Amino acid sequence: MAEQGIVKEFHTDGTVTVGLKRTAACNNCQACMAFGSAEMVVRAKNPDGASVGDSVSLFVASRQYHKAVLLMYAWPLVAALLGAVVGFYGAGLFGGQSAQELIGFLCAFGFAALVYLFIHQREKSRNLMDEMPVARRFTDFTDSLTLPTPKGYA
Repeated sequence: MAEQGIVKEFHTDGTVTVGLKRTAACNNCQACMAFGSAEMVVRAKNPDGASVGDSVSLFVASRQYHKAVLLMYAWPLVAALLGAVVGFYGAGLFGGQSAQELIGFLCAFGFAALVYLFIHQREKSRNLMDEMPVARRFTDFTDSLTLPTPKGYA
């Protein structure tokens, strides 16, 4: 996966902060948007030495992209389904037949929220440098078609 953006900030650890415009691939998701902004901000490795204001193409390894999708969508969905089942049948076992649906819904929401909190805490404590996207510098967005895609990236 490759997107184009502009380097907004240079960091001394060999990374840059890249501003990206929302594209059709984003549709209406807005998961990366900061409070309704039309620009996403991503931190990426900087092997080409891009500086502030440079146009870059941002590459995300296919493996990392699929891992992120699994982590952020599949696990919370599984947790929500498990929470709904546990809440619904748990309420029935303990005499809450009149509120089974509500308790199932609340447990589904709670289980999914717990998984998101767990993911957030785990990601904060990990060194994510190996999993960061790579920013490749170019002078014009049309040049992005001629840049070689880094090995392992799609």
